[in-house]
Amino acid sequence: MDPSGSAGVEGTPAIDIRELTRRFEGFVAVDRVTIAIRQGEMFGLIGPNGAGKSTLIKMLTTLLPPTSGSATVVGYDIIREPGEVRRHIGYVPQLLSADGALTGYENMLLSARLYGIPRTERAPRITRALARMELTEVADRLVGHYSGGMIRRLEIAQKSTASAQGVVSGRADDRSRSGRARDDMGSCP
Repeated sequence: MDPSGSAGVEGTPAIDIRELTRRFEGFVAVDRVTIAIRQGEMFGLIGPNGAGKSTLIKMLTTLLPPTSGSATVVGYDIIREPGEVRRHIGYVPQLLSADGALTGYENMLLSARLYGIPRTERAPRITRALARMELTEVADRLVGHYSGGMIRRLEIAQKSTASAQGVVSGRADDRSRSGRARDDMGSCP
């Protein structure tokens, strides 16, 4: 990873973080993080509880303002353009949100409708996203019978179907994704 801001598509990193810091009274939760993540690149935050991972994600998704520093997400400033940041990312929260009473495909279809994806584009997008997350074979099963990792992959597929330019997960757990799905996750449309 080149933190100098070397470009992805069109010369702009998907996420560009510069000296981002968050303090809570006397406690520094995130301390001058600088990183550039290219378009299509997968990046994970790994560390012990309390290391600032969730705080950094909250700042990048505009849920929490930084104390200092700056960041852009798909070219939009997290401070000056929070609405644009939110419009251009998909956020998969740490807590599970897929409906266990529906099949994987039905959850995807519901998500596509909520995101306003035109009817003619829904099936191909859903099919692509399910394939990328290696869920094609279980798409017709009730989500209530999925493992936790499968549900997480379904949620990522739901967000990626919306044509988000970035998908941010509140809890990365490599054990919940196979190698291919993990490799492809950053390139979901």
